[in-house]
Amino acid sequence: MDVGELLGQLAVLDVQLTIQGDDLAFDAPEEVLTKELAAQLTMHKQEILRYLDDESLRLVERTGPATPIQRQVALRHDAAPRPEVWNVPVRVDLSGTLDVAALVGSLTQLVKRHQVLRTRFAWLGEVLAQQVLRFERLNIITTDLRDPVSTRDEISAALDQWCTEIAHIPFSLLSDASMRVGLARSGPDQWTLILLQHHILTDAVSVSALLADLSSLYRKIVRGGRIDEDSPEQFIDYVRRNTGDASKAATAHWHEQLVGARAGVRLPFPKARPLLPSGAGRLVCHRLGDALRAELSQTAHRAGVTVFTVAFTRLLSILSSNNDVLITRSFANRSDSAAEILPGLFTNPLPIRVRFAQEETVGSLLRAVARQISSALDHQELPQPLVRALDRRLVTAVEGGTVVGFSMNHDVSEDLELPGVEAKVLDVPIDAARTDLMVVCVEEQEGLVLQVEYSTDVLDEQTVSAWLARFENPLCSVDASFPAPIAQWVA
Repeated sequence: MDVGELLGQLAVLDVQLTIQGDDLAFDAPEEVLTKELAAQLTMHKQEILRYLDDESLRLVERTGPATPIQRQVALRHDAAPRPEVWNVPVRVDLSGTLDVAALVGSLTQLVKRHQVLRTRFAWLGEVLAQQVLRFERLNIITTDLRDPVSTRDEISAALDQWCTEIAHIPFSLLSDASMRVGLARSGPDQWTLILLQHHILTDAVSVSALLADLSSLYRKIVRGGRIDEDSPEQFIDYVRRNTGDASKAATAHWHEQLVGARAGVRLPFPKARPLLPSGAGRLVCHRLGDALRAELSQTAHRAGVTVFTVAFTRLLSILSSNNDVLITRSFANRSDSAAEILPGLFTNPLPIRVRFAQEETVGSLLRAVARQISSALDHQELPQPLVRALDRRLVTAVEGGTVVGFSMNHDVSEDLELPGVEAKVLDVPIDAARTDLMVVCVEEQEGLVLQVEYSTDVLDEQTVSAWLARFENPLCSVDASFPAPIAQWVA
C-alpha cells in the first residue's frame, strides 16, 4: 500500500491525522486502528509528516470520504469544456428595511455552522476525500450600483450583469469549493444577495434548508435572540455513517430492471453533433397553468404517481419512435429524518425504464410506473455509478442517442422569510449544458414551470419550445385518457 492509498483508507475510516511537535498524532474511532493499519502508519510516517506539513493542509479542520455521486460529479467537472455548468447560483432580490449587519452576521453564522459550506476536495490515491476548511472569515463580494444619472432599467441591467458574472466564475474543487457570497445595492431599499455553490455540495433541498436556516438566524439577530452555538450533524458525518456495501437485493433489482434496455434515445436534433463538444447551453422556461396543476394533482392521487415522468417519456417515445425508453430521474434521497434539513448533495439519479405497450391503457401504465419508482426507491442504496456499471453490462447503447435527465423540485422562495423585507428568489441562467437535454419541473405558487437545460451544439430554442408545447398534450389529456390505450395518448 502506497502513502496515497493509505491516506484514502484513513479518510474513509475517519482517522484524523495531525502533527504534534515532530510526531504524527491521530484521532480514530474505537477498533478502527488495527495492527496492520498501525504498521502502515509507522512505515509511511515520514511521508505523511511531509504531506501534513504542506501549508494548504494547515487550513483543513477534518477529512472524510466523498460519496459515489460526488466522485462522479468531480470527474464530470474535470472533463467539462465549461466547468461553470456545475455552479448552482441562487439570487435573492430584497426590498424593504434590510438590516445589513444582521444579514452579514447570519451569513457568517451559517458558514460557521455548516461545514459543507467550507469544503474542498482532494484525491488520496483513488479515493476522493472531502476536506473541511477551518472558518477564518466570511468574504463577501460587494458592489453599489446606485447612480443618480442612470435610469432604473440601466441599473437593473447592470445588476443582472453583475449576478451573471459571479454565477459564471468556475470553482477549483481541489483548492476551494466553499460557498461564495455576493451582496449588491441597487436602490435606497433594494439589495440583491447571491449565493453560489458547486453542485458537488448542494441540491435543491439543500438550498431550501440553507435559506430556511438563514431566515432563522437573521430573525434571531434582529430581535436580539440567542444564537445556538451547538453544531448540527454535518454532511461529512452523514456520508461516513451511511457508507456501506449494497445489498444483494439491490443488485438483483437493478439487474432485472435494466437487462435488455437501450441506453439513450435518438432524438431528431436540428443540428449535427460537432466532433468536439463546446459545452455551450441555454435554459428555457415554460409555464403551465395553475388549473392544470390541480387537475394533475388529482390524477396523481388516482394513479399513485406524478404524471410528469410518464408523460415526458411518452414524448421521448414519440420523438424517437421507440417504445422502450430509459431516462435518469433524480430523487431527493432524504428518507432518513436526519437528512431532511441537512445541507449537502443527497440527490440520487436513478434509471427509470418505461415500456409502452400500445394495447395497454394509460391508467395501467401509470400504476406500473408508480410501482417501479417505489421499488427503485427501496433499492436506491446501490451507488449510482454501480448502476451505470450494470448499464454497461446489461444495456445496449443507442448509436447517436442521449440519456435524458428529469427531476422535480419545489419553489425555494417559500423558505426565505426576513422580517420587514420582501424576498424574491430568481434564477441566474448559466450559458452551459451538462448534457444534451435535461428537464426540471418546479412547483411554484403560481403554477408549474418546466426548466429545460439544453446543449446548443445540437438543439435550438425553437425546437425545444416546440417540444415543450407538445409535452402539454399528454399532460392535459391524461385524465380523460386514463381508460384509453397508450396508442391514443399522443404528444
